[in-house]
Amino acid sequence: MVNRKGVSPLIAVIVLIAFTLIVAGMLATWASRFARDTLPTTECFNIDVIIQGATYESSTSTLNLYVKNRGTVQLTFDTLIKYQNGTITQAGQSYTVDANQLRTFTFTGISNTVDEVTIQSQECTNVQDLIQRQWITGL
Repeated sequence: MVNRKGVSPLIAVIVLIAFTLIVAGMLATWASRFARDTLPTTECFNIDVIIQGATYESSTSTLNLYVKNRGTVQLTFDTLIKYQNGTITQAGQSYTVDANQLRTFTFTGISNTVDEVTIQSQECTNVQDLIQRQWITGL
């Protein structure tokens, strides 16, 4: 009779546990990449902005926008100005507004033929607001 010895039960359990941990690690890596690539970023939830008002000073050709970030994260905004002749230009610099704060955006050299002004978040493009000419004081 041939004397055969098998793997001890202790070593078999350790090998099975190690194999299970390796497979679980691979699945966790795949699942986290899948979730990160397919789900929207969480920073775009609970985000809102409003232009609370605007003024135009004809003597200095200055446009002031009063922008309230009603969200929970800091946002940076680009400003687009549409003129009565249909042209659209990006106005000056971008402005950053902290969460739940009000900030004034000031633009100089703006023509009094402004038709509407739109602000749009760089981080979340669906976060935007606009104000039309009739609501801009001084035009």
